This record gives sequence, C-alpha cells and structure tokens, in this order.
Amino acid sequence: MLVDGELSSTIPVDDRGFLFGDHVFETVLQCVDGAPLWPWHWQRLTAGCRALGIACPEQALLEGDLARVATNEPQVVRMTLTRGSSSGGYWVPQSPQTRRIVQPRPWPLGIEDQRQNGLTVATAEAVLPVAHASGVQGLKHGNRLDQVMLAREAQHRGVDELLAYRADGSLAEGVASNVIVRVGDRLLSPATPEVLGVGLEWLRAQGVDIAFEAVAQDTVAVASEVMLVNAIAGVRPVASLDGRVLASRDACRRLQSAWAEVLP
Repeated sequence: MLVDGELSSTIPVDDRGFLFGDHVFETVLQCVDGAPLWPWHWQRLTAGCRALGIACPEQALLEGDLARVATNEPQVVRMTLTRGSSSGGYWVPQSPQTRRIVQPRPWPLGIEDQRQNGLTVATAEAVLPVAHASGVQGLKHGNRLDQVMLAREAQHRGVDELLAYRADGSLAEGVASNVIVRVGDRLLSPATPEVLGVGLEWLRAQGVDIAFEAVAQDTVAVASEVMLVNAIAGVRPVASLDGRVLASRDACRRLQSAWAEVLP
C-alpha cells in the first residue's frame, strides 16, 4: 500500500477520510499494461474532488502510483483521496493537505463463473432515500454505509447481490453494481443511481444504447434480462431474481463480447 507515495500500511487517526468519510475513491481494474478504464475513473475522481472541494493531485502523480503497485497479473486497486488530517471536528481546516492512499488487492475469485452462469439476486428489504440534488449524487464519495448495510443483508439472506429501491419505488442499483434491464428491445438503467458507474459509462462510450430513466419494480418484474455491471466484474447476468429464473442472455452476451475485446 502507498500513502502519499510512500510504502505504508497505516494512516493517521486524525485523517478526515477515516473520521468522517471525507474522501472520494475509485476502484480500478489494473492490468499488466495499465488501467484500461482509467480515463473514466479520472473523470469521476476529479468531479468528486470538485464537488467536495478536495484538491485533486496531478493526473501524472496518480498514474505513477498505479504503475508502482502494478504486478504481472490483473488486480484491483483502490485509490482514495482524503481531505487529510484535522483536529477541528467537522470544520474544514484552512489549508488541508490531500492525502492519497493506493491499496492493491488480488483479482477476485469467482468472477468468470458469475459472468457465465449468472447471479442469484433478491430485492432488498432495506430502502434507500429518494435521490436529491445534493451535489454528490452519483459520485464515489466515502459515505457508503447504505451499501455496507445492503451487503450485510445480502450475506444474511445467502444471495450474491440485491436490487435496491428508493422510497419512491424507483430502482437505484445493486450493492456494488449498476443495473441494466432489458424490456423488449430496450436496455434501461436507473436515472439516479447512488454511483454512476465506470463500467456503465464505458459501455455507453462504446455506442451501447442504454436509456437512463426511472425504472419501477413493475418494469423489472417483466424484464426478460437483468444485468449487473461494474468496472471490475464487467457485465454479469442475473440468473434468478426473487426465485424467478431468467434464462435469456442474448443482450448480456453481446455486452460481454464488447467488454472482452479490450478488458479482462
């Protein structure tokens, strides 16, 4: 792990990211020859820094950190930018010093099986608040307690993932993935996810026609395909949703083929 470019496994206890979630982060797919989705991660990272008022380090500096932790195998790298240390409670220090933390971890087991055979998914019992214009909607900021509680629910229920809905009945996202549903010939994805995912944005950049709009539970109930996508796992089909078997994989296989052309 690197902390401000130095090998370290610790951060100060007065770090605002640790104390208050006062940080932004990206979970990056790191391959032998670089991070293929880095341009999209960089775009969201800088947007998050602007929204929170955190000074973003130079792009070359962060790319250098990624290169330093690279190995000869694909891996996952979490890059975190905190507002640094302070002792003034919530009040932001006058001259905060951004702290950058780079944490590599091994490639997750089971992704290939999930891509091929699909996920067992349930509708979450927990309900997310209605999306509002907070300035950080869709960004990867450090306040992820809702996702932690969803992950805990999924573990207790023995499913791979959950579909989380908002208090107004609209679909938000999975625990750690954006959602794409196929209804007829259309691909739909929620207009206000908690995080606007890099994997989803990459697919759109390849010309995949995905409509961003409010998706009700009734719509999901008649979908022929439900897919989950993120920057690490790529596109994975939902094999069953609340016990309903989803056998169609046509759209999912097309998206997976596009992904496999350039990404592991």
